[in-house]
Amino acid sequence: MITALVSHLVRQGTYGSEDIAVITPYLGQLQKIKKRLASSFEIVVGDRDQEYLEAQGLQDDQETSGQVQVQKTILLNALRIATVDNFQGEEAKVIVVSLVRSNDKRKCGFLKTSNRINVLLSRARYEMYIIGNSHASWPVPMWDEVLSILERSNNIGPSLALCCPRHKETPIEVSMPDDFAMFAPEGGCAGRCSSRLLCGHSCPNICHSTSLHNAVRCLDRCPRIKKG
Repeated sequence: MITALVSHLVRQGTYGSEDIAVITPYLGQLQKIKKRLASSFEIVVGDRDQEYLEAQGLQDDQETSGQVQVQKTILLNALRIATVDNFQGEEAKVIVVSLVRSNDKRKCGFLKTSNRINVLLSRARYEMYIIGNSHASWPVPMWDEVLSILERSNNIGPSLALCCPRHKETPIEVSMPDDFAMFAPEGGCAGRCSSRLLCGHSCPNICHSTSLHNAVRCLDRCPRIKKG
């Protein structure tokens, strides 16, 4: 779900991968997220998390700490991923949180600590998405307060509402990773693009973001002078 959501946000064009950070409480989850996202994005992992990954034997064989350090100095468009304990003092325009814990005992592990909760909830400058089982966190007083606020503002539930930038009236709800590819494959909706190309012809593609739209080439025999 994390991979699908991050990919969708980048496709929409409002934010680049460098504007997004993914935070999770557990090192094992960080490694899983890293492997999934690495096929689509350049990834930056902080020094301390990188050291812990190597110490726990969770680092990929083909990577070395030296290679990661080189990447960190040159990849200005890289997506950041971190554990909550190693993201204190940092922020991003968009924060995506993976809570991980889900159990019938309604225990959220060390995320019951108010300091960790505060770090999770205070790192986003503009947008924040929390993916997890709220029932496991509700018994914790601070989480109870946070979740109650989200519930009153209708910002919590089993699905996530998306907004197509071109067809705002089109309802889109996703609850599984595959839903993004089905209902919003290019960051818009599943309908046809309603905007015209720079040459004036209709766009032949499925609904997409403005940045993707501007990259579409006219496939017709087009005698018109293309703008731009």
